[in-house]
Amino acid sequence: MIKIHLTGQKGIIGPRDIRALDFNRKNLISPGVMSEVFLQQIGGRKVAVKTAPLSVRDGGFFIENEARVLRALGHPNIPKFYRSWKIGKKVYLAMEYFKGRTADSIVFSGEKEAAGRRRLPMAIFITLAVAEALAHCHERGIVHVDIKPQNILFKGNFVKLIDFAFARPTGKWLDVERKPPEIRVFGTNGYLSIDRVAGKPPREADDLFALGVSLYEMLTGETAIAESKLTQDLIGFGRKIEVLDVQEPVKELLFRMTGLGRELKGEAGQALHDGRDLLNYLKSEIPHII
Repeated sequence: MIKIHLTGQKGIIGPRDIRALDFNRKNLISPGVMSEVFLQQIGGRKVAVKTAPLSVRDGGFFIENEARVLRALGHPNIPKFYRSWKIGKKVYLAMEYFKGRTADSIVFSGEKEAAGRRRLPMAIFITLAVAEALAHCHERGIVHVDIKPQNILFKGNFVKLIDFAFARPTGKWLDVERKPPEIRVFGTNGYLSIDRVAGKPPREADDLFALGVSLYEMLTGETAIAESKLTQDLIGFGRKIEVLDVQEPVKELLFRMTGLGRELKGEAGQALHDGRDLLNYLKSEIPHII
């Protein structure tokens, strides 16, 4: 008999459902280095089940961490948590399945038109939806830590911010990051703020910085901060925003999201601090942006 340790909502997924799950490669919908996501049918409901290969260092920790975070949240732009369980050394997380495109499909679409015209409305709509999700998270003291176009799904008028594996209370380290003599900074290079690259724990403004980088990429179709030129591109990102071929309110939004000063005009600007700040700013400025 397989021993299953269950946590989460009762009634949606039970032990009998778990024993019937099929983790065949044909059900794999999101292969990854850290984890894999499989599509499952449970009681007529499509469910995404996430797990980590045993070979992945601390993979089980991150699945359990994401389960804890999702249980504490509840927002239309964040996947619903259903249940998590452990069988032997493997940990599983069942959550809402959402079939959509990732926002990097906008970034790397191959479109050649000038930034800001066809891309702008969709990019701003996605940014607004993610801001709503972040306002929900930040008001509960949680930071996402890995905002990037690959972690944003959209379809029609629906947007989901996904992959909360690295999320945690603001300003805190995860246990696996602070194991002497090693300090590990989790996130994705190219979306980490200068503070994060310097080794500081994540805060709400770091989520906004990453979303600002993502917005820039959705607008331009280009990588903003290349991993191969990380320091150079981080230092020069403000200049990239300044020369961007978009209207002034869009540049101002990017400067405020990233907390960068305006190099050409010598203006410090007024940085936005958290998701609620960004959401309020967007709602007031969208008529001037689009």
